[in-house]
Amino acid sequence: MLGKFRLTSLQKFLVICGSVAVLIIILLFAPIYVTIYGNPFNKGEKIPLFLGVLITALIWIPVLFIGWIAAGTWWEEMKKNGIRRVEREQKLNQRKENILKREVELKGQRLSLSRQERLQKNSPLYRKLPDGLKVKLEERIILFQEIVEFKKWKIEEVTESMRDIVSVDACLLIINRSPLDYLNLDWVEIWGTPIRLMHSEEELSGEAGRNSVRLHWDAVEFSISDEKDNLNVTLHEFAHVLDFTDDKIANSIPVSRDSPEYPKWKSLLDREYPKLQKAYQRSQGHVLRDYAISNPDRSEFFSCATESFFERSAELKKSNPEIYSLFQSFYKLDPASWQNSGI
Repeated sequence: MLGKFRLTSLQKFLVICGSVAVLIIILLFAPIYVTIYGNPFNKGEKIPLFLGVLITALIWIPVLFIGWIAAGTWWEEMKKNGIRRVEREQKLNQRKENILKREVELKGQRLSLSRQERLQKNSPLYRKLPDGLKVKLEERIILFQEIVEFKKWKIEEVTESMRDIVSVDACLLIINRSPLDYLNLDWVEIWGTPIRLMHSEEELSGEAGRNSVRLHWDAVEFSISDEKDNLNVTLHEFAHVLDFTDDKIANSIPVSRDSPEYPKWKSLLDREYPKLQKAYQRSQGHVLRDYAISNPDRSEFFSCATESFFERSAELKKSNPEIYSLFQSFYKLDPASWQNSGI
């Protein structure tokens, strides 16, 4: 049985535009038609040539004038967009050069002892990290805090300790990757209240795009209080940033379509996502938390898997070795070995 025929929003828009275009064409050419062929609704009666020309001119002159103004406005906007695009590219190229230069200059630099001790006390992932990787992590933290602005919202201040705690988890994701993964990231905003986006009543612990990250500080502190609870807001949101980096889309495939790794990621997602759905439908559970299947576009899978990769790495490696292996290749890290080494 056929369902009711319904137009999509785009189809409705096209129908409306087409109808308006037809009416405009009829309005523009009707006087000329009536002058030459007569009025089909009034026994073919024609109007005088002078009157037809006058009516046509009165219709066409304002239409052409409005069209000329609209075309000029459109052209100016196109030029401005082109200038903005060039300026943005120049800015990014300059920023890229600066990041790569500073990466070399910061080789071997460490955080102060007081900051190291504070992170050792307050950051489970920093505490668990092998000493050989801590040096590189701290290089990344210093660079990250140079290139990314920290903002505040409804919170008294963003302290050095808060910046460091966020930076540890953000930089852990790129410790063995290029710092250019955060090339487009402009700022991190720390909220003193749950995050509410425009036109939404939903309260969020974090929110990320290609250029920005917002974090509710209470949620950040809560999520790092237990290093094995499979929940880390900072890891989750910065994994979204990495997912956006390659193609401006969060689709849980963090590489571009022309990457040789793309088929592996797509195959993994197509294979493992339905398994994850079935596991929770049957109340069997999974290493990845159920938030990984909360969006139909599968955009939360990569971020939730990232949390599991770092917080339940040994369990993920044992129960889902294909997921673990691909994430190990992407992040160039083997966190399961940190646990096995007793760190």
